[in-house]
Amino acid sequence: MTLPNVPSAVLLDAAATTTFVGLDGLGAGTTLDASAANAILDGRVQFDFASSTGWTLTNGSGGAAITGGVAQLTMPAGVASFDVGRASIVRSLPDISNPIGFRAAVRLVAITNGDGNTQTGYIFQSTAATNELRVVVQPNGVVLVGYVGGGFTPLATSGALVAWDGTWWVQVAYLGTRLYVRVGQGTTTTPPSDDSASWRIVWSGDLYPYLSAGPPWDTIGLYLTTYGAGGGAITVEFDDVIVEAI
Repeated sequence: MTLPNVPSAVLLDAAATTTFVGLDGLGAGTTLDASAANAILDGRVQFDFASSTGWTLTNGSGGAAITGGVAQLTMPAGVASFDVGRASIVRSLPDISNPIGFRAAVRLVAITNGDGNTQTGYIFQSTAATNELRVVVQPNGVVLVGYVGGGFTPLATSGALVAWDGTWWVQVAYLGTRLYVRVGQGTTTTPPSDDSASWRIVWSGDLYPYLSAGPPWDTIGLYLTTYGAGGGAITVEFDDVIVEAI
C-alpha cells in the first residue's frame, strides 16, 4: 500500500540510531523521528486540517470550508437541506488506507444551534454501488448509526453519550463486512487510548445483509444535513481525522 505524500521507504540512519530516513519515489531522503516512521509503517495518516489538499468541499444548501485548522460545515437558519442539499467535506479512502480494513477517528470540536432534525458526522460511501454508512452525532450528544442502500436502515441509536467540547472522538473500525463504532473522551489533540474506560460502544455487527454489490467504500468524509428548520443557523466543526489500516 502506498500512502499519499509520504516516503515510499523508511531506512535507519546508521549515524543516528534513533533517526530514520524516508525515501520518496525519486530516492530523495527526508529525516523522520521514530514516531513518524512508525506511523508510516503502520499505515496511519492524520489530517489536522491545516490544509484543504485532497479534500472535496461541497456547499450544498449551506457551506463547507477548511479554515483555522478545522473542517467546518454550515447551514443557514430555516433551511431544510435534506440529503440532496447537504454540506460535505470528503476525500478518497483507497488513497489513504485499505477500504476493507481500517480504523477512522474524528474529533468533535464544536456545534452551534441544530435540533433533533440535524444530522452531522461521518459518511463512508461507495458511489458505484450506492452503499453509504452514516455515523451521526446530534447536537444533544445522541449518536446514530445507519446504512443507506435502497433506503435508510437505522442500526443503532444511543442515549446522549458525547459532548461537543473538543475532547470527544468518534471511531469507526471496519474489517471485511464487520463494523464497530464507539465514542470516547480523549483530549483536544489525542483520542483516548485503546484501553481507556471512556470508550462507549454504539454498534457492533455485520453489514453483509445491507451491502450492495461492488466495492465497499471509496469515500470518507464529514457531512451536515437538516430535515427541518434546524433551530437557527448551524455551524459544526471537526478536526484531527485519523485513519489507519488494520
